[in-house]
Amino acid sequence: MEAIAKKYIETFNELDPVKRRALIAAVFTEDCRYTDPHADVHGHAEMEGFIQSARARMPTAIFTLKGAVDHHHDQARFQWSVAMGQGKEPFAIGFDSVVVENGRIKRVYGFIDHGREQDMQEAVQIYLRAWNERDETKRQALLARVYAQDAVYTDPLVSVTSLHELSAVIGHVQKEYPDLEISAGSRFDAHHVQARFDWVGKIKGQGDPVVVGFDIARFEGGKIKDVLGFIDRAPPVRKN
Repeated sequence: MEAIAKKYIETFNELDPVKRRALIAAVFTEDCRYTDPHADVHGHAEMEGFIQSARARMPTAIFTLKGAVDHHHDQARFQWSVAMGQGKEPFAIGFDSVVVENGRIKRVYGFIDHGREQDMQEAVQIYLRAWNERDETKRQALLARVYAQDAVYTDPLVSVTSLHELSAVIGHVQKEYPDLEISAGSRFDAHHVQARFDWVGKIKGQGDPVVVGFDIARFEGGKIKDVLGFIDRAPPVRKN
C-alpha cells in the first residue's frame, strides 16, 4: 500500500503530460473516482484534466507523503502536504482515504485538513485580538506574529506604514474608547494571497455594535502585508 500511495503522490508531481498519463493509467482503475472538497472526477481523462489544472495553478508545487500509510484489506489512509518549492513551508495539508482493486486505486476520498485560507483566517483572528490588547508590548508582539514590519494600514481616518505605527493607532483608539471591544464578524473568505472579512466593535456591557467595519488584507510570505479598511458604521463622537 505504501508503494501505491507513493505512486499516487507522484502523479501530482509529474510535469511531463505523457509520463503523467502513463502514471495515471498505472495507478488508477479505468473507472476510478476522486472526490475532494473542490472536485469530483471520474475516469482517467477527468483525473488527468484535474491534475493538469492543479499544475497550471501551482506550477512549482511539490506534493509530499506525510508519515506512515495506514491500511487494512483493500483500503488505506495517509496524509500529504504541498509546498511551493523544495524546502518551503507547506501551504496545505490533506488526508486521503483510498480503496484499491487489483493493485490500482479505484476510489479516493480526499479531505483538506489545513490550507492557506485557514492560515489567513487564524492570522486575522490574531490581528483582531491586537485591537483589544491594552498592554503595548503584548500588542506589538501579537501584531509581529502576523503583520509585516513594513506593512501598510489604511482606513478612512489614518494611513500608516509600519507595525509600530499601527500599534500606536490602536493605542489611540483604545484611549478614545476605553470600553470598546473588537471581534470578528460573520464574513470571512480568501483566495490566492488576499482575504476579506468584517468586524464589529461593541462597548462592554452593551448589546449592539457601535462600529462596524470591512477590511481587505493582502498577505506576503505568510504575513499581512497591507490592510485596506472601510468603516460601515462609525462610533458616536465622544464629548469632552
